Amino acid sequence: MAENLVFHVRTKHIEVHYNYIRQKVFKRDIKMVPTKIDEQIVDILNKGLHKAKFENFRKALVMFCKTSLKRRLP
Repeated sequence: MAENLVFHVRTKHIEVHYNYIRQKVFKRDIKMVPTKIDEQIVDILNKGLHKAKFENFRKALVMFCKTSLKRRLP
């Protein structure tokens, strides 16, 4: 959506949110790159994942479990 200037009726309500990103893309301040579906870390926030995938994403986000923090603190 940030790279495509075509207006879509169903996205009217979120168009305002993408204007900032769209401007940055066209000014080449940021670059949009495709991400493989298996590497989308955001899935940790909205999907039930297998333990291995959850742990990999959690590590990528540098997130810690409360119990592991208690063990690390003196």
